[in-house]
Amino acid sequence: MLCVDALYTRISRPDPNSESKSYNDHTLSKNTIYCCTAFEEFCKMFPSWSYELGRFTIVNTISYDGTTQTPISHCPFCGKKIKYKLKKV
Repeated sequence: MLCVDALYTRISRPDPNSESKSYNDHTLSKNTIYCCTAFEEFCKMFPSWSYELGRFTIVNTISYDGTTQTPISHCPFCGKKIKYKLKKV
């Protein structure tokens, strides 16, 4: 089995709520190689990539204020390591 090669790009975007601030948008590449079909299918059904953190995450809590996410470094199904690689734009 392969590890997950999570190739992503990071783009700074202007914050629409503040003229002087910006935020980072981490976009996962469509060429991501998954370690197992279970994780790939899970990611298709549930939003597990965090654009804010640039990591796969597990949602801990959901409330009216939002969600609490925990970044993961291993596949929750087969246990293989996730390799995060920043692609330069």
